Amino acid sequence: HTRFRNVTGVQTCALPIYWQNLETIIFRIKYKKIYLILKNFFKTNQFYTRKINEGTNNLTYIIEIKNKKFFIKIFKHKNYKNFEKEILFYRKTQKLNLNITNIILINNNYRFIIYNYLDGKKIQNPCNNDVRQCAKFIIKLQKADKFYKSSKLNNLSYATDYLSSIDNYKKSLKYRIKNIIKNCDTKYKRRINNFLFKFNITLKKIYKFENYNFKKNEFIFSPSDFTFKNIIKSKNKLYFFDFEYSGFDH
Repeated sequence: HTRFRNVTGVQTCALPIYWQNLETIIFRIKYKKIYLILKNFFKTNQFYTRKINEGTNNLTYIIEIKNKKFFIKIFKHKNYKNFEKEILFYRKTQKLNLNITNIILINNNYRFIIYNYLDGKKIQNPCNNDVRQCAKFIIKLQKADKFYKSSKLNNLSYATDYLSSIDNYKKSLKYRIKNIIKNCDTKYKRRINNFLFKFNITLKKIYKFENYNFKKNEFIFSPSDFTFKNIIKSKNKLYFFDFEYSGFDH
């Protein structure tokens, strides 16, 4: 039996050896060419793969070779921009000494990336120190601005869901608030309504500038999908990953 951990490093369950073999066989059949690349890169065919997640944009697996583990993200064909954004983020921040997963291999033909596996745990109840580390990460990330702002911005340089004007914010907030009210648990409804009442007072002040379009120098470099699900904790230190939506945002 071997114990695996999911994408965030949290221990899952022990799998019998025949299940390991079965999942690896399925991987070899489904991704024959990728398997051959891995075989040549690691110089062995004695490794196991286990699917962690299949989302809209990519599939993720853990690769286990002897006592070492790696994480592979295979981007779906239609999401080539996500693949490029992920790589661009790493290239533009490599001198910043960030707490991020290290890339081991990039394959442009089949659009997959192999990373070092980080052993840690999910953050269920963030503490003040966790929030401080997140803030420091964002602040440190702004040093990457010079890499982007020195050249003309293109569509790839903007975050996937960036908003270019106050009017865009207005539309986005209305949509999100509507979803919050629709999907919130009944026991939290009163608290949420109280918050939204106060929040709407602030929004009315902002909406006075709804025709304002943000200028280039008002954007900051953002990981975009910045949530605790894309962060793992190891020995009280936070490590960040998943930057396929990253770019300039306001």
